[in-house]
Amino acid sequence: MEVSLEQNFLENNIPSNYVRIIGRELGLSIREFAQLLESTQLTTKEIMQADRMVNAYQFIQILTNASFISCDPNLGLKLGQRLTPATHGLMGFVVNNSPNLVGVLEAFQKYMPTRLSFGRVSLKQERDLIKCELNFLVNLPLDVKRLLSEICMVILYESIEFIIGRKPNEVIIYFEHASRKDLDLYHHIFNAPINFASIQTAMHIPFHICQIINPSADKNIYRLALEQCEKLIKQLKSEKDSYANKVQRIILSNPSKTITEEFIASELFISKRTLARKLKIEGTRYQSIVDDVRSRQAIEYLKEDNLSIAAIASLLNFHDSTNFRRAFKRWFKLTPTEYRNVLKKT
Repeated sequence: MEVSLEQNFLENNIPSNYVRIIGRELGLSIREFAQLLESTQLTTKEIMQADRMVNAYQFIQILTNASFISCDPNLGLKLGQRLTPATHGLMGFVVNNSPNLVGVLEAFQKYMPTRLSFGRVSLKQERDLIKCELNFLVNLPLDVKRLLSEICMVILYESIEFIIGRKPNEVIIYFEHASRKDLDLYHHIFNAPINFASIQTAMHIPFHICQIINPSADKNIYRLALEQCEKLIKQLKSEKDSYANKVQRIILSNPSKTITEEFIASELFISKRTLARKLKIEGTRYQSIVDDVRSRQAIEYLKEDNLSIAAIASLLNFHDSTNFRRAFKRWFKLTPTEYRNVLKKT
């Protein structure tokens, strides 16, 4: 049984960097940021923390506030332009390093829930095209739905442009919301036919451009990012949503950061002492979970002959390779090099 939608909405799994980007686009100062966070129970200090996550209810309220604050009808389009693949964590790594456009579309379909818990992309292949449809799992206010639809379609369009190396004028774009008089920015961003007041927000993509090879793809980064995304998806779909799973989920959601016990406790809205007690009841502790995640990742990285020990240490957020070697020997009673040699023999 999957985690319920209500439970998923209460989980802090939407990155706060999206909120900060919204504030930047609105031109808000630190003092004015409270306007954007009204009715969310979040503080400006919390949202400015690099690794902070917010839940779906809070994010929808933030988008509602942003729509109210902004006098710019093009806010959604401009936010979509700001949200480059680099802002999307592991999913962004997968998108940028996909072998072709099919990989990009599949990444949005499979891993969108790791970035926007209530958003979904579905793919349907019909003859010579792929229909990429955008759906939300909850009824959104019309202004918020329009905002998110524009953001997501700009992100998808620009991802296609990145892969094929030019503006994809062969695609056809559909929006559920009605058209408006000023469409200049739409036409500037989307060099393609646009339909409004459609039944479904979607993009129809000719199959022949889906096979164009991505010249920037890095196979190793792609595979490693895919593996981490799969682990995160499994955590999101965990049948038993234990505190241990929640801790693992936060660690996997922040691959480039050193996560502290204090930070995880704050993400779960409990004290560090309460987190320790909850984990103890489940028969584990914080450091054991961190070691488990890191050790499993270390083994996968050691299978890559082209990754140096120093590079693996960096990927796992160790300060240097000496600390990594020390930790690895504590986990497996072998050095990383010795373990790699064992792997080669098996």
